[in-house]
Amino acid sequence: MNPNWDIKVNYSFRLSHELSHILYGDHEAQAVYQFSEFGKRGEELLAHRNAIRMLMSIEMPTTVNSFMEYYHVPSWLEHYANETFKSLSVVE
Repeated sequence: MNPNWDIKVNYSFRLSHELSHILYGDHEAQAVYQFSEFGKRGEELLAHRNAIRMLMSIEMPTTVNSFMEYYHVPSWLEHYANETFKSLSVVE
């Protein structure tokens, strides 16, 4: 990961996204890859969703909005952040 690459998404979210590929991804589907905050299909969407779960599991945010703002998560992922927030809130 290039920390100098100018992108709006927080570095921690990007790192969680990449770790998600390693931990949960389809390694054959990852032969050619570049992070995209707009990746909405398949392997990229799964990595975005797992990154949200990973970060919320490390430190549960007080609200979804605070989470989204802190990590600069793209607004189109808010639905997944809400789902994760609700499912993890029930567990606690």
